[in-house]
Amino acid sequence: MQRLNQRADIQLEDRIVSSGVSGPFPEGLPIGKVIQITYESDLVEQVITIKPWVKYSKLHEVVIINKV
Repeated sequence: MQRLNQRADIQLEDRIVSSGVSGPFPEGLPIGKVIQITYESDLVEQVITIKPWVKYSKLHEVVIINKV
C-alpha cells in the first residue's frame, strides 16, 4: 500500500478491500486488516502495515493474472 495522507481516516483493525479502480481486480476483494499505523517524520504521511487476509501456507493453487 502506498503512503497515505495523514488526514486519511484509517484505524487499527480496519479491513482493507480492493477498490476496483485500477488493475484486473474487482471491487471488494478482501486484502487484509490494518495492524500498525506509523507517521513519517514530516507528519504529512502515515504508513499503514496490513496483515494479509490469506494464510499463504494454506494456499494450494494460485492463479497469476499477467497484464497483456
